[in-house]
Amino acid sequence: MSKILNYIKSIGIIHSLLLIAFLSTPMNIGFVFGYALFISIFLKKSFIKKNLDKHFFMLLAFSVVYALFYLMDPIGGVQYFFIYLTFPVTLYLWGKYIAYRLELSDFTMAFIVIGLVFSSIGMISILLNIMSDGLGQSSRDIPYFWAETSRNATNMAVLFVFNMCIPAYLMTNDKRLSLLQKGILGLLFFISLLCVIRLGSRSQLAILMFTFVIGLVYLFPRQRIKQNVGLLLALLALSGVIYKNVSFDLNANWLAAFESRLKSSKNTVANAGNRSERWEVSLQNLVDKPLGWGLEDIGHAHNLWLDTARVGSLISAFLLLIYTVWALLNLKKAVFLRKKSLSINVVMICFFLALYLSFMVEPIIDSSFTFFTAFCLFNGVILIYRKKISESKKEQELVHTDTENISEIVP
Repeated sequence: MSKILNYIKSIGIIHSLLLIAFLSTPMNIGFVFGYALFISIFLKKSFIKKNLDKHFFMLLAFSVVYALFYLMDPIGGVQYFFIYLTFPVTLYLWGKYIAYRLELSDFTMAFIVIGLVFSSIGMISILLNIMSDGLGQSSRDIPYFWAETSRNATNMAVLFVFNMCIPAYLMTNDKRLSLLQKGILGLLFFISLLCVIRLGSRSQLAILMFTFVIGLVYLFPRQRIKQNVGLLLALLALSGVIYKNVSFDLNANWLAAFESRLKSSKNTVANAGNRSERWEVSLQNLVDKPLGWGLEDIGHAHNLWLDTARVGSLISAFLLLIYTVWALLNLKKAVFLRKKSLSINVVMICFFLALYLSFMVEPIIDSSFTFFTAFCLFNGVILIYRKKISESKKEQELVHTDTENISEIVP
């Protein structure tokens, strides 16, 4: 706890509170804290000068083009022009800023904590709903605890994307975590899973499955046989307990939110939850309407890049595609720089897998722009993580060289 408090002080208490408030978006006024973050980061002139790189300028180019095209038909209000223009680069720079103040050993937990902060308001709201009316509710849409109007279940579910990666992290058996800390993380994941079940979100369950499997695939060749056997036995024991105590019958009370969706013939995995037709029309529109098209054509494309093209033209979609590819290459380089750091590598891989899976099936910018800015923040964090590893390796090489020189001089 003292380490966390010291870290918050190093960032600045006000800055930390602004970041927490922006990511958790209380009372739907997260944009206010976003503006405050924009002003505060660009007042740090010396920091800005050192951190304007190709990622920043590509993200800025995308933001400018998208915001200008959005201004031609500002459905959500003119203020979104400024939000789209400034928030992505702001969170990218804040990702770098907070990463500079992290020790290499702290990056893993930083990812997890940011994910938990992102889900906090949604978690509280759904827990209150479950406590009030139980899991056996067919209606999937739930209001935030301060509002009466329900929030779309898909938009609410995206808040739990990062929490679905917790099991993959716990599989790494990070020695830096105490048994109590592991228990707390396990409990928070269980609560998140209950929230996802209450929302009837198949996407989040798919992300949980994919990140878990990828975590296993990454870990197994890099661990000792004894560790792998222990992990498999633990998973088998857990599976047995779940199988004996949980009913997976569609009529089970806790599956009420899934029942109608699972029985639907039009809304299946084969057509990506009825999204394939939207993708087909949107892909054709890239050719027929490269400067964008309206929602009346097919509605949301349910794909980050296609929905970006719908609002911001093929140009902004192309710029965003370049940025997202660069972000993947950035991740790859970070993982290969420190191959033996299994915990942070699994977390980074799973977080980005979860992000890109969500990008493939949801209209992210229209439905959860904060989620997109969290992606920008994580990309900034990973860039500084890479930089710190490189600097650490250079220091080790210098020490090694100095030691060799001394041994040559002193017999």
